[in-house]
Amino acid sequence: MGFIAACGVKQDQAAENQGVAAPDQVKAAQEERTIKHKMGETKVPADPKNIGALQPFIMDHLLALGVKPGSGVMFDQKWPAFLADDLKETKVIGNDANPNLEAILAAGPDLIIGQPFQEKAYDGLSKIAPTIILDTNAKDWRSTFLEVGEITGKTKEARSVLEAFDKKASEARKTLQESIGNETVMFLRVTDKELRYYGIKNYKILYQDLGLQPPKEFVTDESKTFQAISMEKLPEINPDHILLLVQSEEKLNELKGSSLWQNMTAVKKNQVHSVDYDLWLQGWGPIAYSKLIDETLQFLARK
Repeated sequence: MGFIAACGVKQDQAAENQGVAAPDQVKAAQEERTIKHKMGETKVPADPKNIGALQPFIMDHLLALGVKPGSGVMFDQKWPAFLADDLKETKVIGNDANPNLEAILAAGPDLIIGQPFQEKAYDGLSKIAPTIILDTNAKDWRSTFLEVGEITGKTKEARSVLEAFDKKASEARKTLQESIGNETVMFLRVTDKELRYYGIKNYKILYQDLGLQPPKEFVTDESKTFQAISMEKLPEINPDHILLLVQSEEKLNELKGSSLWQNMTAVKKNQVHSVDYDLWLQGWGPIAYSKLIDETLQFLARK
């Protein structure tokens, strides 16, 4: 046995001297892939087993590919509600704005996936495990999802997920057109300081994929997420339906007590639909958007 081992060592040394990869080196090379990303090029495991996700939407993408992240960051000390059941065994490594390097190290990831928020921490993260920074600022969710598929070695699966999603969206679009036609749909957020009227940037899923009709003065500039509006502006917009995200009950009560609100078409027809923060404002991926389609049909499709 000692002789065989010695021969193996000599073969490896000879191969190295001749510029030929030794068996162990070949195996290691086969088990790694080089990924180009925002911060350069990084070698990642061919089949990562313990991925650290530094943004909740990355966990959406991973779960859609059948990959459970080993660790991840939370929103406000909790998992996004629509992912919570699938993340019960996922270790917490901080919040989305401030991942904890010590907690990440303790979680022992073999791959870390982050987004531009983590650029400043890239060197420290890379010392823990191979780290990929997604260039989400320059891409829509579909191309980012395909990038996550490439990183995890699941490009084929990612394409299949997108095909199924697009089919679902197309069918939902047809149902909504038959149900409400060109009736307008507004996304309105009530905060403690103001009313926010959201445009195309956050809701392409509604106005492009599902083909819903936007109301007047809709924000089509993709560099602008929303416009703050006064209560007096609402009657001018006067949508047929309102998707309403409430973060201030006090402001909502003020709104409901106004005749301006009470005389709006959506209010008089009982077509104001309450939505939740996690899914409708933080969701960005195939699982979130699939659930969003389901809820939109529930709200708008007439039986």
